Amino acid sequence: MLRNLLVLQILIAVFIGVTAEDSIIDEITEKPPMQPEVNPTEGQVNPLEDGIRSYELRAGAAEKSEQQGILPEEEVEKMYEDVIPPLGAIIELLKEPTNVYKFIEAKGIERVILPHLHVFNTDLRMQLLSLTMLLFNTAPTTTTVMAPVGLLDKLLDIFEEDDNLAIKARVVDILYVWLPDNPKIQARVMKLKGLEPFYDQVHKLDAGVIHTLLKLFNKILKEHLKARNEYQQKTKSDLVNLNMYKKIGLIERVSSKNVCHGLLNIFQAIWAYSYNNMEFMMPVFEILKNVEPYCLGYYRGKAKALELFQGLLQHMKQIGDDTKNIYENLGLNTTELAVVLNSYVDKLTIKLKDEF
Repeated sequence: MLRNLLVLQILIAVFIGVTAEDSIIDEITEKPPMQPEVNPTEGQVNPLEDGIRSYELRAGAAEKSEQQGILPEEEVEKMYEDVIPPLGAIIELLKEPTNVYKFIEAKGIERVILPHLHVFNTDLRMQLLSLTMLLFNTAPTTTTVMAPVGLLDKLLDIFEEDDNLAIKARVVDILYVWLPDNPKIQARVMKLKGLEPFYDQVHKLDAGVIHTLLKLFNKILKEHLKARNEYQQKTKSDLVNLNMYKKIGLIERVSSKNVCHGLLNIFQAIWAYSYNNMEFMMPVFEILKNVEPYCLGYYRGKAKALELFQGLLQHMKQIGDDTKNIYENLGLNTTELAVVLNSYVDKLTIKLKDEF
């Protein structure tokens, strides 16, 4: 009996020992102590995120030094120059459309572009605007849908306040691709700025930038005219868009004295510099046709308006068949334009005669 009890105790001891040992081995091999579980994707290299973080560190340090005003300006300038390489690396990655979505989803616009559009370093500001333009060029739909309105606010401020012509020109290029067929963004522009800042800046712009502005204005004006004149409700979104266009009130703004006179100043600026450049004159002619019902009344009694329209009409009468064909190929109906210009001249001439 005693012998059997001894054997049983030995068997129990052996069994417990083996089980404990196996348990320890399992704990070591399957669940190492002090080792947190690792997501298999966390260890992968993310060059876009790495580039953003590298940029944030350098740009943040440079801006902090600029604000503190302790370091010499040359040192701060050098710090901003060191920001350019990681920004250049980001720009290279964003030439791939799928990376644009990842960049915007990672709040890249908020982390990279928005915080530093106001810095004094012109090269960095220009690079940031080039990056913004790249987003629209590489993935226009994604960028249009996902870009924060804060970016638009910054761009409008830069266009209105920055003294650098190249910076203004780049902002206009971005607006040219962002605003058309985008009534929500257009509504934001009208709410914040209206049209006044655009024609108030004309005297600071060169002919090329004015030309782009006119093309942009003409695109949006035709878009609004079409929305109102050719409206056919097919879906609920059609009605929403029509109401949005009405809310923007671009046609009503174009019918105002200030806007009509602002456009007249732009027409004169383009005519003075580019009367022989058919491509530059195209948006002038197109806008003249579209705004005649709204602005002609404001031009009556204005000698400079009559002088401009007489010059434009004379230009159209003197062009040869080759030039006329070029205009036609660019999409301009020269016969219709001649009728419109004659209308301007006739009505303005009659009004001037009546005043004497």
